[in-house]
Amino acid sequence: MTRYLLAFTLIFIVANVHVLAEDAKDKCGANAEIDLCGGMCEPTCGCRKHNPMFCPRIQCGGITSGCRCKEGFVRNDSKECVSPEDCPKKDDSGPKLTGLKFCLDED
Repeated sequence: MTRYLLAFTLIFIVANVHVLAEDAKDKCGANAEIDLCGGMCEPTCGCRKHNPMFCPRIQCGGITSGCRCKEGFVRNDSKECVSPEDCPKKDDSGPKLTGLKFCLDED
């Protein structure tokens, strides 16, 4: 009886993983995937590396799962995951801030 219960549990888990993978393709869009963990701030064209003091990693779980860009991709202004090379060029003509920075990839 235990074997049947174990076999049923494994089949159930495999089926759910397959369904979640298919849902991710439809739900998340190109270059994105469902991720259980991640940080509070996702890399964007404007800020690829956030200060962990302001954007800590979040505990993994069902509540924190969501669509996040795959490794090597960032969110653009249209909320799509794109390659950093496809981001618009930054305008560096503004004033430079000193002190604590929200975005660590600024000069």
